[in-house]
Amino acid sequence: MLIRVLLADGCAFTRDGLLGFLEQHQIAVIGQAHDWEELVHLIEKYSPQVIILGSNLQGLSGPADFAMKQRGVVTPPHWLVFGEQDTLETAHAWLEAGAEGYTWKGEPREWMLAAIQTVKEGQPWISPNLKGGDEADLSPHERQLLIWLAQGHKNKWVACQRGVALRTVKYHLSRVYGKLGVSGRAEAVACAVRHGLAAEVRGICPKRQPICP
Repeated sequence: MLIRVLLADGCAFTRDGLLGFLEQHQIAVIGQAHDWEELVHLIEKYSPQVIILGSNLQGLSGPADFAMKQRGVVTPPHWLVFGEQDTLETAHAWLEAGAEGYTWKGEPREWMLAAIQTVKEGQPWISPNLKGGDEADLSPHERQLLIWLAQGHKNKWVACQRGVALRTVKYHLSRVYGKLGVSGRAEAVACAVRHGLAAEVRGICPKRQPICP
């Protein structure tokens, strides 16, 4: 089944370029918006699965503005930001604001296809090789999260352990992926295995907490 996508960017040239590429790869572009007001109208009309959101969309000033405005969308889609900055700091700001993925305009277009599929499934995506992080930058919390991934635990299980919402787990996963320079769970697990983290076991179901599935 084709993935239903809306394109939202203030530049018609950018939208046209994405449209041509995506239609060649069986992605159904069901509408285009040049500003936030038009985008909200199209979301309500078409109920897309994924929004490709240009960071220069008219009527949207940045991650903080997006965090406020996207809460008012009646039928929330999956948000994939198509940005102009190639830094982890920028990507993290957008994901913390509520987006599920971040790609940047200077990367290979083929990565966009993987990003769309990933966020459509509700998983975080940060483009590989963004500037600003590596494995040494992992916090103790992020290191533990990587260990649990390598041990095969699912996001729901991690959320149970931490006592947090599933969306929070996905956000922290996106930070781990970005720091490792990987695009998803499989590559992150491979990195953990290479560095011997999968053998570490810490903090398994503390007492007085519910049994986690």
